Amino acid sequence: MLTALRLATPADSPVLDDLLPESVRGLLVAACAEAAIAKGSTRLELMSTLPGVPFYAKLGFVRMTRAAHSTGGRLS
Repeated sequence: MLTALRLATPADSPVLDDLLPESVRGLLVAACAEAAIAKGSTRLELMSTLPGVPFYAKLGFVRMTRAAHSTGGRLS
């Protein structure tokens, strides 16, 4: 039973991998895609961290561009 709930952050990625099997993550992405299609969307785009790229590739996503992000020299 869950006693506390908090939003996940990118730093949680290894933990989420252990807690949420890839099959479940795939079902979540599929549910989001189906909801978007039901609303009339014809294209689904997302951004991923590098460790997530293989997962999304297995689901059929293809890399269109590589985004660069700068923290201005600060860690956040």
